[in-house]
Amino acid sequence: MFSGASMINSGLILIIDDTPTNAKMLESMLKRNNFTPATASSGREGLAMIAEAPPELIILDIMMPEMDGFEVCRRLKADPKTADIPIIFISAMNETESIVTAFDIGGVDYITKPFQLREVQKRVESHLTLIRQRREIEALREQERQQFETINSMREKFIHAATHDLKNPLQLITGYTEVLRSDETFQSNPGLNYYLDAMRGGVQKILGLVGDMLDLIQMENSIDPSPELTDLHTFVDGTIKQYELPAQQKNIELLTDLPPQEVIANIDAKRMRQVLDNLVSNAIKYTPDDGHVMVSAFVEDSMLILKVSDTGLGIPEEYIDTLFQPFARVREREHMKQEGTGLGLSIVKTIIEQHHGDIEIESTAGEGTSFIITLPDVIHDPFA
Repeated sequence: MFSGASMINSGLILIIDDTPTNAKMLESMLKRNNFTPATASSGREGLAMIAEAPPELIILDIMMPEMDGFEVCRRLKADPKTADIPIIFISAMNETESIVTAFDIGGVDYITKPFQLREVQKRVESHLTLIRQRREIEALREQERQQFETINSMREKFIHAATHDLKNPLQLITGYTEVLRSDETFQSNPGLNYYLDAMRGGVQKILGLVGDMLDLIQMENSIDPSPELTDLHTFVDGTIKQYELPAQQKNIELLTDLPPQEVIANIDAKRMRQVLDNLVSNAIKYTPDDGHVMVSAFVEDSMLILKVSDTGLGIPEEYIDTLFQPFARVREREHMKQEGTGLGLSIVKTIIEQHHGDIEIESTAGEGTSFIITLPDVIHDPFA
């Protein structure tokens, strides 16, 4: 940060004033206080000097022939190269209208003549301090941004390397457990088979985490979705069909409630299938036996609303706001009995946001949960 007047009083300050006495007084004061002043006797001369060497601050008279100070200020603020140079107006015009105009067109201060040199000095110092503090803040922000990008890049490279390097040996272990399972020694020994099952379950858990981490990184860094015209009924029915067996194993009724008419949606079917996969599998996972899971769809104008509801464990209110964060899980006993990486809902939210949509949770603990997805402007009108 700044320490003492010497740090403040070092920049070029341009005085634009057609009255030589005023300009000389200001120039002498600035020199005495270790500033570097320059003078211009007209607006045009001042603009030419600024174009050649932009000052750190401008002291600008208003009443000048040919081009007044207001016009000089307007031209400077219209040019991106000079728009940020602070301008202190100094004038004998003390009407409210003139002062308001000076601030409206971009001035940072207004001093009326006859001026006190001490006052001008302090105002110049104050504005230079503000300028340099702002630059330091911007430099720190840029430094932090670069550090964040570096750390983020390192994180992604590490996760990619770790996950890819993990996949091969884990799949190798899975393969060997299957080979061992077929061996007569293991077939005749239930205890050994128990250990093989435990090994295989552990490997599958790690592979699931690896896959979810890769999916999340891919979603966060991928390009925009690739929408295609998709029949809603075919999309929903085809996606949930694979969950009929898991639902039957828990005696869960898997239902759909879709519009009676044909609906064509312009969505990235691959990504949205991943959304529905995650929500339906979660609904079955967290719904006790003999419950039901419902996938509904509604159309409002060009908006598609998808809803996945269950009669499951429900989500306590204190977890709802954080549930879409990576690795977030409901830390209740019954919920923790179910395997999960805590990344699935993060992937879901990322995909929905890439479609410029929104997802909400409605839940009552012990009664069930509904995930409601709203996708704007995706319904295809063949007559449009």
